[in-house]
Amino acid sequence: MWERFSEEGRRAIGFAQEEAGARVVEGAEEEGEVLITSAHLLLGVIREPNEILASVFVDAGVEADQIHKAIEPLVYLSPVRANAFRLSPDGVDSIDRTMLEALMIGNVRVGPEHLFLGLVGDPSERVGQVLRSLGFDLKRSRSVVHRLQPKSFKEWFRRYRLRTWGR
Repeated sequence: MWERFSEEGRRAIGFAQEEAGARVVEGAEEEGEVLITSAHLLLGVIREPNEILASVFVDAGVEADQIHKAIEPLVYLSPVRANAFRLSPDGVDSIDRTMLEALMIGNVRVGPEHLFLGLVGDPSERVGQVLRSLGFDLKRSRSVVHRLQPKSFKEWFRRYRLRTWGR
């Protein structure tokens, strides 16, 4: 599954893992498996902003700091120190929606912007509710992402080359 993620998408997942590992109940000494929740995924996404995601934030009139403050109360504190990670059930659901969002827009690679859409789009998840309360709308956010996505491999390569090599 992770092979479908772009480099930026994988970094966002890595940041989510770091967030989950850093959120441990004070005094926890046992080691064990730590769950990565949808709240951790959102924290990972806002640590890995790209041009497309920044445009989604601007369109909604929301800054990453506002999201961070709003999501902080939902962050799960692990009772153990991390020696392994796995997605929680809501994290798995978020990744499933992320993959669907990328496919619906017509993308083969999954980036942070798709992960964000997967989080906004969950009608029952608290993370989605928080994002919608901040002013994010799935249809509008999806429209911004779709408009800014490269329309062809040639366009994608041009953007990649500019970002990577500066030419």
